[in-house]
Amino acid sequence: MARSNREKVPSLQGAAGSAPAAADVDASDHCETPFQAYKDIEPFLFRIAMSLKKTKASLKIYDPYFCEGSAKEHLKRLGFESVHNVNEDFYENIKKNTIPEYDVLLTNPPYSSDHFKRILNFCGASEKPFFLLLPNFVCRKTYYANEITSRKKEPLFLIPDELKPYRYWAPGRKGFEERAKGTTPFITFWYLEFGDAIDKNEIRGWWLKKYSPHS
Repeated sequence: MARSNREKVPSLQGAAGSAPAAADVDASDHCETPFQAYKDIEPFLFRIAMSLKKTKASLKIYDPYFCEGSAKEHLKRLGFESVHNVNEDFYENIKKNTIPEYDVLLTNPPYSSDHFKRILNFCGASEKPFFLLLPNFVCRKTYYANEITSRKKEPLFLIPDELKPYRYWAPGRKGFEERAKGTTPFITFWYLEFGDAIDKNEIRGWWLKKYSPHS
């Protein structure tokens, strides 16, 4: 199931980076997520805030991977001010049980090594909502099914307009929108899982009704 309106909003389908700080990482992992990617998921974050009886500003968002801090800036621009995205080792925090309190985990994980599997393992073991920006091939991997099915819930896929795929930004220049443009050799899209905050079928129905070409 997929729909988009005349304004080319992302399509929502049923199923279905930045580098980890303070750790040895591949230099190619240091890429920033564009503002448009955050703008696309703003309605879903707002719906979660409403279901939790919170404001956008008080919704606690956790991005465990850090690059240059643009995630926090982009989300603040959209009204989300309680964002934990700092230069610390996510995996060490898991070991020490020092993960910060949060309402939604939202991240674009690094693409090298086994980071996809590790973030899916963490999210699969949690009851909290998660929004992961991942390549299209991840949902076809065996490790994806192994980790996600432990929650007994399938994420929704929010796919950007095929004519305007997400483009990522290499660090090194002032201003998040002034960096050298770049992108991955494959399509990336959001994997959205709402935990107990919102019923998946309800949110999918709302999205189709709101953004149907005939609405």
